[in-house]
Amino acid sequence: MNTKEPQNQPYQGNNAYGYGPYGYGQSPEDQQSFSLADLLFVVRERFLLIFVIFALTFAAVVVFTFTRPELYRASASVEILRTPTRAVQVDEVVEQRVAGAEDFNTQVSIFESGTIARRVADRLSDNQRNTLMGPHRGDGDISSPSTVLMRNRTIQPLRQRLIIVVQFQHQDPQLAADISNLFVEEFIAHKREIRFRETFSAVEELEEEARRQRARVEQLENRLADFHEEIGTISLDERYDIVSDRLRSLNQSATDLEQELQVRQNRLDQINEAEGDFRKLMELPFVANNYNVSELNTKRVSASITVNQLSERYGPRHPEMIQARRNLRETEEELQQAVRETVENLRSEYESTQRNFLSVQGSLQRQEEEIIRLSRIGVEYRNIMRDKHDAETLYNNLLSRISETRLITQVEPVNVVPLDEASAPLDPFSPRIFLFLGVGALGGLGLGLGLAFFVALIDDRVKSAYDIESVLGLSLLGVIPEAKKVKGEAERTHLAISNKDPMTAEALRSLHSSLKFHKLTSTAQVILTTSILPNEGKTFVSSNLSLTYALNGEKTLLIDGDLRNPSIASDMGISNDAGLTDYCIGNCSVDDIINSNVEKNLDIITSGQQRKNPTQILHSEEFVELMQALRKRYKRIIIDSPPLGPVRDSLSILPQTDGVIFVIRFGEAKRKEAKNIIHELFDSEIPVFGAVLNGVDPSVSGYYHNQYYRSSYRSYYIAPEGKGNT
Repeated sequence: MNTKEPQNQPYQGNNAYGYGPYGYGQSPEDQQSFSLADLLFVVRERFLLIFVIFALTFAAVVVFTFTRPELYRASASVEILRTPTRAVQVDEVVEQRVAGAEDFNTQVSIFESGTIARRVADRLSDNQRNTLMGPHRGDGDISSPSTVLMRNRTIQPLRQRLIIVVQFQHQDPQLAADISNLFVEEFIAHKREIRFRETFSAVEELEEEARRQRARVEQLENRLADFHEEIGTISLDERYDIVSDRLRSLNQSATDLEQELQVRQNRLDQINEAEGDFRKLMELPFVANNYNVSELNTKRVSASITVNQLSERYGPRHPEMIQARRNLRETEEELQQAVRETVENLRSEYESTQRNFLSVQGSLQRQEEEIIRLSRIGVEYRNIMRDKHDAETLYNNLLSRISETRLITQVEPVNVVPLDEASAPLDPFSPRIFLFLGVGALGGLGLGLGLAFFVALIDDRVKSAYDIESVLGLSLLGVIPEAKKVKGEAERTHLAISNKDPMTAEALRSLHSSLKFHKLTSTAQVILTTSILPNEGKTFVSSNLSLTYALNGEKTLLIDGDLRNPSIASDMGISNDAGLTDYCIGNCSVDDIINSNVEKNLDIITSGQQRKNPTQILHSEEFVELMQALRKRYKRIIIDSPPLGPVRDSLSILPQTDGVIFVIRFGEAKRKEAKNIIHELFDSEIPVFGAVLNGVDPSVSGYYHNQYYRSSYRSYYIAPEGKGNT
């Protein structure tokens, strides 16, 4: 065993040898994804299935297309107005405005309703009805013309437009046009009838409400009359104004009397203070300014002056002096009397003013009470008047609304107008031969591809590079096409040098190149080939790989390690009298079991005589010693080992090798079984170099050629048949 090579690591993750769960030399970033080439591979592999499904589907579409009767389609259209066209600009009781998508979709739903279809069916004449029902006489599920109309008409609203297109299809082009126009007419008529019915119903509701409001107006008028009778006046406002004026007048009089009474009270207080003192009374302005008092006071002053003048001339007893004093006394007495009368008059005036003030206050209180009473009555009065005014206003509005609505009913405006009238189409719209055939071709192709991919999805067999690299986690070292031109195992084992099948021979040489120039396999001295199941071509790959190494000048040894079912001796045309088993049991030497120069630079050790204990032989010390001796003699040693599915003999050989090549036959091994076995190899400490996909159908091998060499260069790499490798 070559102890210089680093040992293999467990399966998880990449290791020193570069292989792991994503294949030899791959990292998760390099993991192959399911590509377009994989899809093309599925198509190539199941081309016959796809073609059969395509042919059957296309044939069915062809029969369907050319057996259908010709159908003609006529179209008419209407425009939905946002607001109805009116002859008189009045407000509508029933709103017809199209405010948004919901309103427009409602119009479309009405157009699509069975009501419109039944109205159209009722409009059909007997001849039209017979023509309509003619193609449907045998349809058991169609029982009425309206059903036929609904199944063959299409109501299509135009996008971002308030336009609805109605289409009808029939074998008779004129009937298709007539029915399309009838749909438009009946839709408009239906809208007009609904409009009239809703408006008439609204008028009845308005009239009923008007009657109720009229009764309320009359009730309020009677209540107002009773109120007038109760308060004794026709107008409460007029009565309120009169009382208010009186109240203002009395307020002013009371104010004036109060001021006058205050003045007289002040004078009376001054008189009372000067009571009995004539001089003080004369000092009071309102007393001194009295006319009589003022005249008498002036007369008194004049008499006093006269007395003073006479006293200077005459004595006290002089007659003129006496007369002058008498006149002075009489004047003073008259003045005092005048003062007393003035005081009495001022007292009388005060008392009179006081009485007038009290009288005015009484009248003022009565008027205030009247104002309060009228104010209280006014609340109820104004409520009655307000209710009466509101009732009369509402009643008049209702009368006006009724008149407007009756006018609208007579005009009958609708928000639908015909746009385009349908005419009899000249050309049928169905069957559309090219469209149907195109759909049939695409449908058949799609169905075939879908079925092919479904079968590929449930197929658990290993068939592609994707299966090997992404599912099994191995590197794909090479792809070997099936050598259908070669008959016999002897010829198959020499394909690498015979070129009897150039494509297969070139694939074998490409495998050799892939191993020779890789940094790990280029230094590997002992390589083990194994498989999952028998007959997957491991012996075929081992023999031809040995020949390619030998052909390139490397001293090579091929060992038949399949002790249970050996085949190299017979395939290579050599004797199997002495071989591996004979050496291990001690019957022969190394030189005795080596078949030298079977081909140039190629020696072979056959399995030898079959034994009952092959596993013990492969575990023996003799086998270990043999492998150590052979490593010293040969640059390359290829060991053909038993498949790992039935037996585990290959695991016994592994410790004596530098790596393993896994041979998988196209479409034979199951993915799950292969993964389990490969995981056992990963758990060992021997590198798994990768896998060789063998027995690929040449019809699908082009899927792999793009990955390994360009098809345009194939004639350069592949030697012509019958010529050797140059």
